[in-house]
Order: sequence, then structure tokens, then C-alpha cells
Amino acid sequence: MKKFALFILAVCMSGSLWAQDLIFFRTGDSLEVKVLEVGVSEIRYRRWSNLQGPLYVTNKTEVKRIQYLKGEADEFPLMPPPIEILESKGRNCLGNPREYYPLGVGLYIFGPTGAVSVELNYYVVPSFEAVIGIGFGGGYGGMRFHFLGGKEKNSSLYAGGFFNIVRTEWGFAQANLYAPLGVEFISRNGFYFAPEAALLLINPLRTPISPAPFLGFRGGIRFSN
Repeated sequence: MKKFALFILAVCMSGSLWAQDLIFFRTGDSLEVKVLEVGVSEIRYRRWSNLQGPLYVTNKTEVKRIQYLKGEADEFPLMPPPIEILESKGRNCLGNPREYYPLGVGLYIFGPTGAVSVELNYYVVPSFEAVIGIGFGGGYGGMRFHFLGGKEKNSSLYAGGFFNIVRTEWGFAQANLYAPLGVEFISRNGFYFAPEAALLLINPLRTPISPAPFLGFRGGIRFSN
């Protein structure tokens, strides 16, 4: 009977010696510990080999799994960035939308040709946009300069200048100068829209300069590299 009692005591003691928690890190390492707290972003524990020693704190992103002494386990999968971060910086580029979506194709209503045009534009750098287009009233080419275009914002104020060649009612070509000031908005999916006001200088090379106020509306889709 005495031997049986000693055997039961030995089994209990051996069980207590091996009854520790295990932390499995994403690096592939594991550690025998006593987990004290699993918080929102951190895990607090002491090493099993020194339970009276220092308190350790590790980030939950560094831990893959915790195996507890009672057989239960916690898994910690990596989570993607919050959607509000993606929305604030442009889909999944997490940066300047003018860098992520440099090429754009869209429609220009009114604008340089005074009618509906199809436009192709490209951000050479985030602040400088090269533009060409063609429409019912003729074709045009020029540039837009985006103030603070290098910032990671979905909107930008711009000014531009275009020469457009249009066909007049008398059948000959006429060169005009179109100078817009507007604001462009780019969504996280690459769609863009830009209202603008402009001055239109009709045939400034042949007639006295007489600027006329004008409006333009642009919209389309931008493409990533």
C-alpha cells in the first residue's frame, strides 16, 4: 500500500513538472512558459524554467499559437490592414494614388474642344500630368500641374495649359489656348472625376487676346503600373 501511494505521488509530481504552456513563434521557435495574460495586442508570460524571474511581453503578431497545459490552444492568424487605411491611401497601394494609377483614360465634357472629347493622360511624376485628346470639335495637347501632387491624398488642385486645333464653321483650322483650374478626385478603385473653370483664348496668334470664361468636366478610370 505504501509503494502504491509513492507511485501515485511520483506520477502527480511528474505531471506537474511537464504541465507548462508552450508558445510557438512565427520564426519557428517555441518556448516553455507560464502565460499570465493575453491582451489585445500583447502576451505576458514568465519562463517555465524561472517562474520567479522577470516578466516578458511579446507582440501578438510575433506569435502563431499558444498550447495551454490543459490541452486548449489559441491561434493567432495574421490580419490584413484595416479597410480604412486602404480607403484613405488609395485601394491597396498604401501610397500616392497618382503614383499607383499613373495612366488615365476618360471623357472630357466641354473643355478644350468645346464638345465631348476622349482623353489620354499620364502622370510623368505625381505633380506633372501630360495630356492628349481628340473630340468632335478637334484635338488638343498639353499638361496639368498638380499642386501638392506628391502628397498621399486622393484629391489635388491643378492648373494647366492646352493648345487645341478646332475646325471652324468656315472649314479651316484654328488654334486656341485653354487654361483650366480645377480639382481632381481619385477613388481607391482608380475612378477619377474633376470639375474645372477655365479661360479660353480664341486664336491668340492671329487676333487680339480676348479671354472667355469656360467650364469643363472630366471623368474616367486610371490604371496601375
